[in-house]
Amino acid sequence: NTSVTDFRYTRSQAYFTYVNQYGHTLYNRITYNGANGWRLQTNTKDYNHFKDIGAGQSLAMYMDEGFYDVEIPLTITYTEDEPTSNIMIAAEGTDSTVSIACNSLSIDFYNAKDESLFNVSTMMISRENEIILTGKMNATDAVYGGGESFGDSNRRGQDVSLYISDAYDASGTYVAIPLFSTSRGGGIFVNKYDPMTMKFPQKGREGSWALTVDTEILDCYFYATGNIADVLQAYTDLTGHASLPEEWAQGYLVCRYAPDFNSLTGTS
Repeated sequence: NTSVTDFRYTRSQAYFTYVNQYGHTLYNRITYNGANGWRLQTNTKDYNHFKDIGAGQSLAMYMDEGFYDVEIPLTITYTEDEPTSNIMIAAEGTDSTVSIACNSLSIDFYNAKDESLFNVSTMMISRENEIILTGKMNATDAVYGGGESFGDSNRRGQDVSLYISDAYDASGTYVAIPLFSTSRGGGIFVNKYDPMTMKFPQKGREGSWALTVDTEILDCYFYATGNIADVLQAYTDLTGHASLPEEWAQGYLVCRYAPDFNSLTGTS
């Protein structure tokens, strides 16, 4: 059996403990950061091991931009309908909400139309002390993101390794960005630098996504905006906005493996 216990909250933070079917105990904190993003932090220790600054905030500071560090007030509603009980979390300034099913974990991130755009249904700890999140995904959602890709832009049916490696084929990438958005406008950003993998179910089939991160403290932002553009806007509001490169950086590119300076394509 799985269960959500020890739910508590302050003006702007909600906490709960999750015990899964393997006896793993994970401590969680949910906040709303004011940029269309719900922040779910998970660790294996206790409620004192959460960090306010993650990879996204560090990047924003490096780019000389501020980051969303405001305390957005939350409204908590508890309902009990046999055989389940649910906690609904709302925040000032957004129509998006979070629902937590307490008897068997299911965290749903809803948009203003009360549509669940992203779901978390399991939290686990691997034998290597990695934290694993899984969630349900419908058959029709396409999934985009993860940074540079040499394969299908729709990530359904793919195991995406989010670390830099020489990209001789579709399995590697030179640019790993742990941000994914669905075609319905749900999204997840993993606010960590640690090695991670993201797996998505096959196209046209209902299934589960799975995130595995080599960390004892997981930090994710979930978006339920309703369109991809707003997911990207929320991501850049958090991490900072890229400047337009200088003109010299937008010129002729040559492949280093088989350069051909007489060819229009730059490769032989």
